[in-house]
Amino acid sequence: MNGFTRKEAMKTKTFYKLWFMLFFNIFAGIAIIATMSPIAQELINVSVAQAAAIVGIVGIFNGLGRIIIPIISDKLGRKLVYSSVYIAELIAFGIILCNPTVVTFQVAMYILAAGYGAGFALIAPYAADVFGTRNVGSIHGAILFSWGIAGVFAPMLLAFIHNLTGSFVNIFYVNVAILIIAFIISVTVSKEYIADKEEDID
Repeated sequence: MNGFTRKEAMKTKTFYKLWFMLFFNIFAGIAIIATMSPIAQELINVSVAQAAAIVGIVGIFNGLGRIIIPIISDKLGRKLVYSSVYIAELIAFGIILCNPTVVTFQVAMYILAAGYGAGFALIAPYAADVFGTRNVGSIHGAILFSWGIAGVFAPMLLAFIHNLTGSFVNIFYVNVAILIIAFIISVTVSKEYIADKEEDID
């Protein structure tokens, strides 16, 4: 077996599970990261300069999440680690909603940034594990389309909710719901390995 082609992969349920896992992770993260400064100013009453400093550190954690968490997944497995990323992000949103102090807000945002970066970085090796490496470039590209869709609609939804309610807080409740769905999807991903190719194509 040389692995799945892109067309074959797109006939499997697992392809769409990975697609939506990335979509929901990006959706929950990108709107928050893109509007981090005004959110920080609203929720914890920091200055513009302080908010900018938080944004800078968030970028570092985003990068670290892309490097460190995939390495951990090499040891523990993609499914466990990806599901754990969602749990960590849910905890982070819970912290913000329950106790938004300067310290807890920053801790939560750094967790979210690392999870956002990790979710993006984990998809390529996850796809390779599931569908084989031969055509992973085109398969990964097809999954990455979800990133573009989320990148368009997440900021639009955040802006709509903010204009409707006058607050950024309600977007956190939306993201919690989204991440719960994403977590459920992540734990149902089957091991559609190359050896199972004939059985798994629907």
